[in-house]
Amino acid sequence: MLASGRRLYSTAAGVVDQVRYPYFVRRTAGNALPVYTELKNGKTRRETIIRRIEGDAEKLRHDLMASFEGVAVQRNPRTNHLIIKGWHTAEIREWLASKGF
Repeated sequence: MLASGRRLYSTAAGVVDQVRYPYFVRRTAGNALPVYTELKNGKTRRETIIRRIEGDAEKLRHDLMASFEGVAVQRNPRTNHLIIKGWHTAEIREWLASKGF
C-alpha cells in the first residue's frame, strides 16, 4: 500500500522507465490486474491464476520464478494463463504494478 492509503495495483497502468517486455498483462474493464485466487480439489488446493497475458507468457513465467523463489509456476498453453501454486495474489499484483502493467 502507498502512504496515501491507496493500493498500488489499483492505479492506472503506466510505463515504468520506458521498459519494454516481450509480454503484456492487460487490465480488466474495471482497471484491475487480472490476478485471481481459485480453490480446487475440494478446497484443499489453492492456486493463483494470471489471465489476459499477451505475448511471451513463458518469459513472464521465468521472470516470476526468478522473483519469487520456491514458487511453482505452470503455463496453460491453450489459454495462455499462468497457474501459481499457493495464494500469492497480493504479492503478484504489486509485482506487476511495479513493472508498469
